[in-house]
Amino acid sequence: MKMRRREFLWTAGAFAAGGCRLPGAAGGDYDVTILGDTHFDETEWGTYHVGWKPRDDRDAGGRRREFARDAAMWKERLPSLIAAAAKCHRPMDAFLLQVGDLVQGDTANAEMELKMYRDALCAVRRGMEELPFLTVAGNHDVRNGGRPVYDSFFPPYLSKEFGRKFDSTTFHFTQGPDAWIVADFMQPDAARLFAALDETEGCRHTFIVCHSPLTPSDNWGFFWFLFGKNEDTALRRRFLARILKRHVIVLCGHLHYTELEEWRRDGGLLTQFSFNSVWGRPEQSTPELLASDPKKWGELYVHKNATDKPEEHDGHYTNRSRAESLALMDEYAPGLVRYEKYDAAGHYRLHVSDAAVTVDFYPGDALVPERTFVLRG
Repeated sequence: MKMRRREFLWTAGAFAAGGCRLPGAAGGDYDVTILGDTHFDETEWGTYHVGWKPRDDRDAGGRRREFARDAAMWKERLPSLIAAAAKCHRPMDAFLLQVGDLVQGDTANAEMELKMYRDALCAVRRGMEELPFLTVAGNHDVRNGGRPVYDSFFPPYLSKEFGRKFDSTTFHFTQGPDAWIVADFMQPDAARLFAALDETEGCRHTFIVCHSPLTPSDNWGFFWFLFGKNEDTALRRRFLARILKRHVIVLCGHLHYTELEEWRRDGGLLTQFSFNSVWGRPEQSTPELLASDPKKWGELYVHKNATDKPEEHDGHYTNRSRAESLALMDEYAPGLVRYEKYDAAGHYRLHVSDAAVTVDFYPGDALVPERTFVLRG
């Protein structure tokens, strides 16, 4: 009798209770199929949004545009993207990773929020149901009252997927000789994150999965990252120093770009890759390079648009003057040695081995990768 992948993981004990079981061990090659933000939502004002009330006219206008975008892409493009990812995956892949904003959110009650989660899981896992599924909390997944529903549903769901108990939305596990740390940026838990780094010391590669980047970024939400609030300045600097020293690889979403950044500073290394499956416009299946010069990081958006007016996004505020915003970008500019930003959506495959860590990018619903990004090697 053939053993399903999930049963194999349970039997082999590939996911330790804490720390690495096989630090530095050879032979730990594996792949991960990855989807970026998916914003599942099949109707503009139908099933999921009945009874939802916007805060004001501005909120209503923004949500209407998002509902229209999501409904169109889930009708016209996302099913073919998911089908392509299913055709490209392998049954013995380690797992399927979706980097948050699984759903659009904006439901009127817990019952409808839960229905949206369940329907989204069926949609994004179609053709890949045998793979354990991993996701991380995104701002759309928990907004407008979604947090308690998310917190009660996903830890047990992911625990069942991986055959061990996750009692929080921030947690860690090991895949072979590697550490995987999942960070909820909407409800950051510094104690758990530092403990996870302590417990997995000595692992071959350390991956941090977070919906947001772990640094500011050159786009409209540049201020919106893990520990990015003004009051967390000392904490984010301490965390940055720790992950640089650990040579962490960050796998994130949120930006709606395909983007690679890498820092070498203070004797450390940090590589960050942003995935995007929000195929909102047909032309995003043809990647457009927007920026590639580390020396010009920040010039695409922040230097042009940072203002003294606080902006609110799902409860997060810039809370910075223009001068403070530019100073934040300047703080992270030193040591940035690689920077590529593409207006592109698609699906991805992560390859992990002793020799290298790479990402194959398949634009749109492509069955052949257009580009392989080397994260390590």
